[in-house]
Amino acid sequence: MAATTRHPHPPRPAARCARPWTRWIQPNVSVLGYALYLAINATSLWGGVFPFFPDEFRTSQVTFSFMISQSLSFLFMFLSSMASSYWGHGTFARVLPLGSTAASFVGSALLIAALYLSDVQIGLVVLAGIFLGVGAAGFALTWQRYFSSLSASFGYYFLLLATACGSIVFFVLYLVPIAVTVYLVPLVLVPLCGLCAVLSDRAVDLGQPLFEDVPAENHRTYIQVIRDYWRGAVAIGSLGFISGLIRAILLSNAALGNLIIVISMLGALLASGVLLWIWGRGTFVLDMRTVFLVLFPLTAAGLLAFPFLAGSLSPVLAGALYAVFTFASLVMLLQCMQVSRDRGINPLFVYGFFGSIIYLMQDVGLTLGYATNITLMLGTQAFLVVALAGMFVLAMALYLMRGDARLRPTAHTVEKVEFIGTPVRARDDAGEGAKEGAGAAAEGAGTEDDDAERCRRIQKRYLLTNRETEIMELFAHGYSMPHIAELLVVSENTVRTHSKHLYAKLGIHKRQELIELLEQA
Repeated sequence: MAATTRHPHPPRPAARCARPWTRWIQPNVSVLGYALYLAINATSLWGGVFPFFPDEFRTSQVTFSFMISQSLSFLFMFLSSMASSYWGHGTFARVLPLGSTAASFVGSALLIAALYLSDVQIGLVVLAGIFLGVGAAGFALTWQRYFSSLSASFGYYFLLLATACGSIVFFVLYLVPIAVTVYLVPLVLVPLCGLCAVLSDRAVDLGQPLFEDVPAENHRTYIQVIRDYWRGAVAIGSLGFISGLIRAILLSNAALGNLIIVISMLGALLASGVLLWIWGRGTFVLDMRTVFLVLFPLTAAGLLAFPFLAGSLSPVLAGALYAVFTFASLVMLLQCMQVSRDRGINPLFVYGFFGSIIYLMQDVGLTLGYATNITLMLGTQAFLVVALAGMFVLAMALYLMRGDARLRPTAHTVEKVEFIGTPVRARDDAGEGAKEGAGAAAEGAGTEDDDAERCRRIQKRYLLTNRETEIMELFAHGYSMPHIAELLVVSENTVRTHSKHLYAKLGIHKRQELIELLEQA
């Protein structure tokens, strides 16, 4: 298929069988590592390893002190990622796996120490939040960099499978005695996750354009990405703002926090499972704009109902709203991978850009929610403030997204997340796909004269991405590689790489063979 990339345990192509699901689940270091990261992060999602800490420790002051310090350090890491990938020379990326492991271990140790040193408890909790925020962000950036380095099919499949497995690992932790889990996370899970991250990072193919790109020589591409995607980032950020409000407004009740964590992790399991199931039925595409427009009425309805369900149903509704943000965040990760691969720019810049906007808005929501909680003491008025503030930010995001096409009618093409073929077929050998495509091309010869229609037929038969199809059509019209790079606002090296992937899938070696294939389509 596409350009080969090295990864710890590449799955072996297999002949198709009547039970393809058995081929979907294969042991992989990256899947295990990312699943462990999600489980570890879930234990700090609502305030440190708090689901497994004594309830008397989880006071409102302790929880908020941890959450705000963790969130701010998390945001700082994303801003640093964006800056270092643009102006740096790769040092930031090289220290991420080991640095994240060390930061997560130190943060967990400080949090445990806060259990026993009540005199300096708040100070230790703040330091723990800073270290755990740095560690969590570092792991997130490490895994995003690794998944982006793979071909689209491998990257998407591993990310979705690992997300589902991460939820399962988190629920398994509830089977372990609480006193053991508190120490199990820093002493076992964090080092194991770090080992998987180091092994996966070493397997990254640094010869790809997205890692070789020099931003100073190709700054137009980076500016174009910001122009094309800031509205989408704000839209997902509006859901993050709502999740921050909810986290803060319910942090005074430990039991509610536990329930919300469980519901949000169930949401992650459901989201990844549904996407894998849809993908198993054939090709489909996603993009943040469409996802947001679908999620908007569900989120708005939940916010409007929130003040009226301030009793026993409020944690269920809060968990559902946070699960919506979890799903949107998953789509955002997939979108970042697609942008990085298609535009040929560093995944740390793309993810840093999206994450900076989204988590800044979440921090604002967290702060506003906490202030509301303190002022109104968790009464019905507090839930009303949450609903009004959330609806306002959500409505502004909707205005930006729906007005996008009218405001920028000549905007650059925005990539969609493409799930091509099925997880089974997309992971077969390129040769098998090429043979099937060649036969299909022969059958359809002479049925259409339009170049665009021919390209679309070839795209479907050979499982090409939209960007590969776009370049194929430009090649067919006689455009040179520098001209294509100028039209698409990418580097020539990126166009060259996409053309290599295109030729490999089609089983050809030069442009003339591409023209002949199009004539036969």
